[in-house]
Amino acid sequence: MLPTRSSLWRMLVLFIVLQLAILGASRRSSVVASASNQFNPTMRPIPNGQSITGTWDTELANELNTPGTITDLVFADDGRLTIMGDFNYLNGQLVNGLASLDQQGVWQSYGLHAEESGAVATAAYYHNQLYLGGSFKHLAGTPLNGIALWNGTGFEPVGSGISYDTGEPARLNQLEVMSDTLYLAGNFNRFNNQLTKGIIGWRNQQIIPLPDHPIAEVSQMALANNRMMITHVYPGKEQYSLSYALLQNDEWINPPWPDPIQNYNFDLVFAGNDSFYRPIFADSSRTMSQLQEWQNDDWTNGISTSLQLSYMSLTQLANQQMYVSDSQALYQLTSDAWQLVNLPMQIRQIKTLANHNNILYLAGDFTLNGQPSSLVRWDGTQLESLATTIRYANVASLGGQQGRPIALTSDRKPLISWSDQKLLSWHNQSWQPLLHKITPSSFEVLSVDDQTSYFAAERAITTTTSIARNLWQIQPDVSFSDPLSQSATISTWSISGTQLLGNLDGGSLDGVIKLDHGNITNLAHNGGSLGWFDTVLMTDNQLYAVDPSSERGYWYTYFKRWNGTTWYEITTLGIRDSQKSLQIVGWRGSLYFLDHDQLCRFNGESCEVIATFDQVPNVLVADDDNFLYVGGPFEHVDTVATGTLARWDGTTWQGLAQPANAEISHISVNDQHLYIAGKFTHVGATPSLGVAALRFGASEEAYMYYLPQVVR
Repeated sequence: MLPTRSSLWRMLVLFIVLQLAILGASRRSSVVASASNQFNPTMRPIPNGQSITGTWDTELANELNTPGTITDLVFADDGRLTIMGDFNYLNGQLVNGLASLDQQGVWQSYGLHAEESGAVATAAYYHNQLYLGGSFKHLAGTPLNGIALWNGTGFEPVGSGISYDTGEPARLNQLEVMSDTLYLAGNFNRFNNQLTKGIIGWRNQQIIPLPDHPIAEVSQMALANNRMMITHVYPGKEQYSLSYALLQNDEWINPPWPDPIQNYNFDLVFAGNDSFYRPIFADSSRTMSQLQEWQNDDWTNGISTSLQLSYMSLTQLANQQMYVSDSQALYQLTSDAWQLVNLPMQIRQIKTLANHNNILYLAGDFTLNGQPSSLVRWDGTQLESLATTIRYANVASLGGQQGRPIALTSDRKPLISWSDQKLLSWHNQSWQPLLHKITPSSFEVLSVDDQTSYFAAERAITTTTSIARNLWQIQPDVSFSDPLSQSATISTWSISGTQLLGNLDGGSLDGVIKLDHGNITNLAHNGGSLGWFDTVLMTDNQLYAVDPSSERGYWYTYFKRWNGTTWYEITTLGIRDSQKSLQIVGWRGSLYFLDHDQLCRFNGESCEVIATFDQVPNVLVADDDNFLYVGGPFEHVDTVATGTLARWDGTTWQGLAQPANAEISHISVNDQHLYIAGKFTHVGATPSLGVAALRFGASEEAYMYYLPQVVR
């Protein structure tokens, strides 16, 4: 029997209701999943019509990462271990720089936000409660001033926190417990609204004052046998003017000054075997060769072993065995001499040591049994991995083509001042390495449109060939081509619309060139007044050059203009150097630049403030003449809530409909795709660790309904 028309309509209505129920359930489940996550986007969504919409690439996820850094290990009396540092994920769990391991071997996170990774510098268990210190102003959404108490379910302030009465940033460097008192040491001169001198005691919710001593800031604190030794800065002195001070019998004592002074590292002091130790420099390269011990009111050379340590961490086990590490080796003190300990793992870096119940804990970057590890424990025989951490990669430059980001990562080598730089392209669901260089030189990725990207260098470099060039084009198949067929001694590069501008010195293309889809045009000569490192900008066919030099908080910037025959200086401005480099672009006939927390327009003689951000931005780029983009840790532009990326069309500011949950440091954009890099872990609800790619257009949250066709 065929259904009647009324029954068909009932079936149709029932089907629609079921579809809506399924849709509602899927939406509810995604909300629950988001609530259970800890990425915590810090701003509410932008209203429709005022936001930048598009679809984030979900496949990027956490693929571009680097090993995290654990900077401190603290134990409670019951054996609970708390670690802190600069890491986002621990064993695949999102923790953002703070986690604890209980006696059952389970890691606990504390709900820190992405931007708070690395904010906690020190911790201590006092009366079986966890206290945390650093330079943070909030943790997990709770307003704080450099010190916090974990009450078991959330963070609480400790008094009114630390501060400087001058308003400059304050930082808690170390927390320690001695004689039932919690001691705070760092860079501050107020605690709980009372004047201090960089170190103070705290007991029963009250400040415990210390004897008077000329202390401005405390770098490090060590405790031994109810005595305290600190390294500190005298009031009014520069940061490098450090000294030691010893607190015993409620009195400060100044240890004798060493001779010659330059042989000693005043930053470090260690405690062990109820005594204090300090490192001695071996030579002018400032490597540390041995430790002096504080005995009989003086420093003595009791340990005579030259280790040539570039970095030092020290700890003592319960049986009075002392261990010291540099960045890549562990040593044990045996018969007043240091003996190398051969651990059965590959060591790339040791960051810190700690001990508990006669077991040694090492944090760093290791490979154990073929697997990466960031934290191991060693009982003298067995070595066990406890955690592997990762964080966002250090992206130094960013581009992209055809929806695939291209990232240049840069990491300082621990023993040299050069950088380990890698050029990678997202391709076929993985990051494909294009180039690897360990060099002091700087490189950058320049993407001028959705199809064309370049890899530029200040000085000529080789890629996959033996030919050295200042500029290489990255082809869609991620091979390199040579667009200039020549090299220069020095070059600087900038994007103008969909064209590339270069300032070249020392080659046949000497002067300013324009590269436009393979066509090379000479725009101007050096004229004797264009500097080697001047950045050339063009807007409305007018050429400008800017030459910034950093001087005491300012980019002392010379502005020049090309009149068709020569370069002439327009004016000089002092632009506050809050960014790593001067952020300036040409857009709609004018030059725009970031000056601390402001976006300014150059009017030919001075600057006009266009907008003010609630925090200092990091980066400014132009998308041809369409938009200006600004990225940073801010959330508001003037009174507009934008999140950490803001777009300006000349009239209105917009933010992302699905924003990044922490600051943005790099932007590359064209009319089809937006690429960002920074300290975020998510964009909207999409996991994307430090790098994300957005395809402009309709939101990814689109649904299609299929209704049964009703036929008479």
